[in-house]
Amino acid sequence: MAHPILRSKVLSEFSCLGDKCEDTCCQQWSMQVDDGTINLYRSEAPELLASIEASKEVPWIMRKDPASGYCVKLQGGLCGIHKEKGDRFISDACYFYPRMTRKLGNQTVMDAALSCPEIVRQALRQGEPTAREHVSIDRIPHTLRDILPQQISQSDALTIHNAFLDTAGDTSFPVEEAFVRI
Repeated sequence: MAHPILRSKVLSEFSCLGDKCEDTCCQQWSMQVDDGTINLYRSEAPELLASIEASKEVPWIMRKDPASGYCVKLQGGLCGIHKEKGDRFISDACYFYPRMTRKLGNQTVMDAALSCPEIVRQALRQGEPTAREHVSIDRIPHTLRDILPQQISQSDALTIHNAFLDTAGDTSFPVEEAFVRI
């Protein structure tokens, strides 16, 4: 099923570097495992339940090897779950990162996390790193948080969202001034 979203254009060029990433999200990160994925593991791949553990911050995360800090499912720099089972079995956090997906009322918005080195490279290469586009995607997160404040209309919230991104991407003034404006 296709899901219409408003997406940062920088994501249209993004491709995970996998085993070539210099700062992989598969090391030292507590990648969350959503309830939908837990239920999928319980019903179709119970052997994957051994790859997760309870967490203080969120209910479930991918286990990490205590010696290396890498996800226990990392195999040769690539995800063993993806390799063996396909992307349907990857939790939302792993599947979507560095994509951040939220609702603004009825509009689904997908932005990019600058904690991913490849996203930063793409944003620096692209002429308009904060440009957005309307696209359809096949999968959305199991849980989408609606960040629309009750006192603001969806239209006003999208205007604020776009103004924030436009200010962040405006190179006509120093970066320090962009921070002050934001």
